[in-house]
Amino acid sequence: MTWNPFHELEEFQRQIDRMFGMSRRRASSGYPPIDLIDADDKFVILAMLPGVKREEIGISVADERTIILRGERKRETAEGARYIQRERGYGAFEKKIELPEPIQTDGVKAQYTNGILNIILPKSRPSGPMVISVN
Repeated sequence: MTWNPFHELEEFQRQIDRMFGMSRRRASSGYPPIDLIDADDKFVILAMLPGVKREEIGISVADERTIILRGERKRETAEGARYIQRERGYGAFEKKIELPEPIQTDGVKAQYTNGILNIILPKSRPSGPMVISVN
């Protein structure tokens, strides 16, 4: 991974925001609706995907702060039905989710149950100075 000075500036801004109790995070838009939870040593993403088959869901780790969720909800049509109203969405989707802190990209896990996608994203450990004890 290459060094990006803007990540450090963004992290500095996040620390200032946290110090003053401010948040710059905006509600994400688009499908699917998600909850992003900070659970101490990990982030958890809960995405509502009713009617989407497990095989139609894709999760990519673009970098240590970005997850991309892709999939497709197939249009189901009852044979011989004359629809008066159709409100359920269908088609392909893609959602980019920006995380407030870096994650361990090799530790990401996902589970899909009853239309809810649960993605576990372990946070990166700080790679700063370390004290090693001598045995």
